[in-house]
Amino acid sequence: MLSARVSFAPAGPDFIALQSAAMAVPPSTDSRSGGLRATLRHGDFTKLWLGQIVSSSGDRFYQFALLHLFLGSTGGFMGSFGRDAARVVFCGMILPVVLAPWIGHQVDTHDRRKILLWAEAGRGLIALLLLLAWAAGLPLSFLLIFVAASGLLTGLFIPARQAALPMLVPRDHLVRGNALMTFAGIAAELAGATAGLAIALVGESFSFLAAALGYAFSTVMIFRIRTQLLPTPAGHPADEPETPIAQPTLFTVRLLVWLTVAFTFVTGLFLPFFAQHAAVEIDSSWLKPWLSQRTDATFAGLVVLLGVTGIGLFAGMLTAGKIPRIAHQRALPVLMLAVWGAATWKLGATTAYASACVLCFFAGCATGLITIPADARLQHEVAGERHGRVFARRLALSNIAFLAGLALNLNGQLLRTFGSETMLKYLGLFSIVLALGFWFAAGKRLRGCWGSTAVEVPVPLSPR
Repeated sequence: MLSARVSFAPAGPDFIALQSAAMAVPPSTDSRSGGLRATLRHGDFTKLWLGQIVSSSGDRFYQFALLHLFLGSTGGFMGSFGRDAARVVFCGMILPVVLAPWIGHQVDTHDRRKILLWAEAGRGLIALLLLLAWAAGLPLSFLLIFVAASGLLTGLFIPARQAALPMLVPRDHLVRGNALMTFAGIAAELAGATAGLAIALVGESFSFLAAALGYAFSTVMIFRIRTQLLPTPAGHPADEPETPIAQPTLFTVRLLVWLTVAFTFVTGLFLPFFAQHAAVEIDSSWLKPWLSQRTDATFAGLVVLLGVTGIGLFAGMLTAGKIPRIAHQRALPVLMLAVWGAATWKLGATTAYASACVLCFFAGCATGLITIPADARLQHEVAGERHGRVFARRLALSNIAFLAGLALNLNGQLLRTFGSETMLKYLGLFSIVLALGFWFAAGKRLRGCWGSTAVEVPVPLSPR
């Protein structure tokens, strides 16, 4: 079955001509009302999904081992994320930023299955090399070379995975496919707690080995994918009728990209403020009767709040995957950015633990309902042969946004000057203002649902 994608070509100063591009995808065997199980019936997608659950979990072991290796077990909870941690994060993110055009070109011109395969295999090999380099006593500065190489492979893998997903499921399963990929991330967060415990008990060697095994499992699952994941050639065959599709505009694509990038920036700012607020302002003393004498109630309280946030993210995933009428609303990501901002603002004003749990749940749910529909709509409305470039550039912008947030928090000056309560309130208000800005900029484009059929006509652009 052939389903359409769109690409953009200039047609004068005031219009974008919408062109169709054919993409071979599995036939849809059920309506949009089907559940997540219907998406998992597409065997090659399920192979990729299972591999990502294990690989993402192994990735958390890799990250925890790296941070423990560079930071050691001293320095305290809030003091450990300093210069050395910034070096690790910077080295892991910088190459996908610098090489974003090259990455997008590779994903859009080569077999995406091979890119996924070699990227996962390469990350597993690097995890083993890091283990050997650490055992050999090589200087930590030398290990940063491996960190940068692994970051580059991750920068290749993520756009290739996002570009491959629409080729593994039908168009009306894109939201559910992205929701299931989010579930892999939730499983990875749970694995993070296990990683921290494993490092505390047996050291970094086990975590590097666990990461390598996770990447190896994902490599095997990708190897077993039989669907052709070659980039889609532009245009339909002469005798192939075009499928009517919705009208995307370049403005809409840019809106989705910048909205998710802005959300990455505010969440990067949020984490240290939230951690400080949970440790100092929110009363977690009620946990003490349930804990051993060695366990810090403050740290346990933070872990519980993060767990509740994960439950909220899971609820957002289920909502997006099971209620398409909600997930396909054009305004949903913008509205959820405002909800996230309101929850963050209220979180800064509360000290009651029960209230904090409720707010963390809503923040997690809003996160899922921002990222999942945005990714699915980009996959739906951007031409298949351009997915790699779009997602590579968005990843680069997201990395820049995260690094900018990291730089603002690196020396802790904002926390010392304003305090976590005030900063959370400011961040919540800033997110609400961002949502209002996106809303007024988009105007009528946020009405109705996306994914419905429509006749292709030129779409007016905003004045240049």
